[in-house]
Amino acid sequence: MPRHLDLVALGLVFAALGAGLARVPGWVGFASDPCLQGAGACALVVVVLVVLRALGERAERLERAVCAVFLAAMPVPYVWSCALAAGGGEAPLALELVALPLYGGLGWLGWRRGAPWLVLGTAAHGILWDSWHLHGTSFLPSWYARACLLIDLPLALYIAARCPRWRARRAAQAAAIERA
Repeated sequence: MPRHLDLVALGLVFAALGAGLARVPGWVGFASDPCLQGAGACALVVVVLVVLRALGERAERLERAVCAVFLAAMPVPYVWSCALAAGGGEAPLALELVALPLYGGLGWLGWRRGAPWLVLGTAAHGILWDSWHLHGTSFLPSWYARACLLIDLPLALYIAARCPRWRARRAAQAAAIERA
């Protein structure tokens, strides 16, 4: 990968975040709306990733952890919105609940086994989960699925661009442990 591709990808993440936040109809009700909270959490995660990226190799482990936790948490606004919806019924909630162990497991694999799992999970969330919700449901506003899809794909690209750096860092740490 070309040097600094991660910075280009991070720029795309920022652009996608701006486009996604522009879809938010308003922030009134933030305290009780899981979709508004999800949008706010996404913005916070992007800011944290920028800060961690700027800190360099000292923060690479934490950067990967943030990506893993964010992937695991991605289904929460969907599940919470479905649970809060009147007349949602048990079947839609049960289906939404499937995403928690699925994306949580991918987040765990990305943290413990290899960052490519984070790329796969983040991209899959956008391509599969967000796309499936794009045309609206009785419990989720369509702006949220669109905004989520907008951010997930550039974020997956950013993570993919960071994978070689994270892999090199882990290899260097393993080599240092072996020498000790």
